[in-house]
Amino acid sequence: MISYHFPAIFLRCYCGIQQHEKIYPQTLQINLFLNIDTSTEQIESLKDTLNYADFLKNFLDHFEMRHFTLIEDIGGEIATFCRQNYPLLHSLRYDISKEIPHSSCKKIIFSGEVKI
Repeated sequence: MISYHFPAIFLRCYCGIQQHEKIYPQTLQINLFLNIDTSTEQIESLKDTLNYADFLKNFLDHFEMRHFTLIEDIGGEIATFCRQNYPLLHSLRYDISKEIPHSSCKKIIFSGEVKI
């Protein structure tokens, strides 16, 4: 198993049902863990790996400045994006952090894990 960890992807998007959340973009922080199931310990070809620079560019291109009604929607969309575009992936885990203004709890973290 090969694992890739993207510890702090900062994503600008619209997320929420409140009027101000639909008008003003927010910056979410996404921690992403991707796993590729390999049959051997030794990588024999680049095709058996993930081009992480391309992955990150494609990820940001896909998600940047979109509107999501719920933070849970982003988690589902991450799974769908990975499933459709990266067949080498075996599983993924994500943590999505969203600031909560004017609250005694300053942020919410939504986590999920998916087998691809």
